[in-house]
Amino acid sequence: MAGLKQALPDIRARGGEVVVVGCGRPEHLAGFREATGYDGPLFTDPSLRVFGAAGLAYGWTRTFHPLTILKGIGAFASGFRQGARRGNPV
Repeated sequence: MAGLKQALPDIRARGGEVVVVGCGRPEHLAGFREATGYDGPLFTDPSLRVFGAAGLAYGWTRTFHPLTILKGIGAFASGFRQGARRGNPV
């Protein structure tokens, strides 16, 4: 979300919008807004139907794939950190 927070004003200035779809329960939305400062459209889909429809997948083979680990190290080195999780971490 840190990178998004920086890019969001430019995206909106160009007529775009970012829509966040999480997988937690609806009661987690307020905490997400508070923790991130995100003020745009925010939805939740605990059933993960949107996740699947987008062709996304998760599991041990995705989490510990060498490319995923390298990208995680790169993001960490760039200053990105994971905040508190709520709901299904997928």
